[in-house]
Amino acid sequence: MENHYHTLGVSFRALPEEIKSAYKKLALIYHPDKNQGSKTHEERFKSIAAAYQILSDPEKKNLYDLKLFYTTAAGQVGQNMAGVYGTTASKVHKYASRDPYFRRANRTKEKSTSQTSFKSGFSIQNFAIALLIMASIAMSALWFGDIMNHKTAQTHLDRGDFVTALEFDPNFGEAYFAKALHLKRIGLPATSVIRELDKAIKYAERQKSDMYLSRALEWIREEEYGKAVNDLRVASNLDPKSYNTLVLLADLLNYNLGLYQEAELSYKAAIDAGASVSLVCLGWGLAQMKQKMYIEALSTFNRGLKLDESQVDLFYFRGLVFQALNDSSAACADWDRALNMGKEEALPLFNQYCKLH
Repeated sequence: MENHYHTLGVSFRALPEEIKSAYKKLALIYHPDKNQGSKTHEERFKSIAAAYQILSDPEKKNLYDLKLFYTTAAGQVGQNMAGVYGTTASKVHKYASRDPYFRRANRTKEKSTSQTSFKSGFSIQNFAIALLIMASIAMSALWFGDIMNHKTAQTHLDRGDFVTALEFDPNFGEAYFAKALHLKRIGLPATSVIRELDKAIKYAERQKSDMYLSRALEWIREEEYGKAVNDLRVASNLDPKSYNTLVLLADLLNYNLGLYQEAELSYKAAIDAGASVSLVCLGWGLAQMKQKMYIEALSTFNRGLKLDESQVDLFYFRGLVFQALNDSSAACADWDRALNMGKEEALPLFNQYCKLH
């Protein structure tokens, strides 16, 4: 089997740019147009072109590497087996038949037959061992090739070149993630970004919350809130300390899907993880209002305002809670405070319920 690496004068570990450079140099030397139609140079040029065609294509190169290792290993094993077990018997000297030992051997047919059977069984056993050895070498070659390709892909990804990284390793999850972020950055549709994120999650060596969070944001762009919630749940399980993920999950459950009890649990988890209590209390209190849990909602809004009285929405919605509890005076006080802070939505309510007070 022709060794394409020897043909181009490069090592097995040569990078694509090294292979390309070697090909160009040799092609320039052996091109038939520069050698007056020399058959020798023409054949050499064909070998160089064939070698480059194989080694410049990642898939063809992987297959060739496997065949090259297998062929080399098989040849070596065959030589070793022949050296140990496959030697031809030397010719018996013409006087050997006179020796008493040979005469005894010829007379003991049963012994001879048993020895033949033993040799046959021994040969089959060693043939099986040889096959196992060759298979192990072939698998090792494949494994080694995959490792080298992945390392090269990682090097290119570290340089920001996810395109070349995926050429070396088509199952490189982190490279697909980098590609997805790039597609989003240049403004491609959410469906295109999601397609790359699917591959990133499928091929990732280790599941990462960022991948699921990024896909959830694309599902939100597509208004696929159920799918976004599923991804956010996985992301929060992978990174329980990410309170931003928990707040986003709670808001989707609360405002988009109407799953108020689940939203409450996520708001509580977000606060436990370190989220701003005053901001979370707004969503949490609204979830309680939707369930007509007005006393609980009032307590939640009070908790938020105790920490931060600049949250105008807390005054506005607490006013709604007071109104539901038939405390118009307290409601009007909150709506008046909200109006003074610039909450124009409070004006119709104030005009309807508070002008008579």
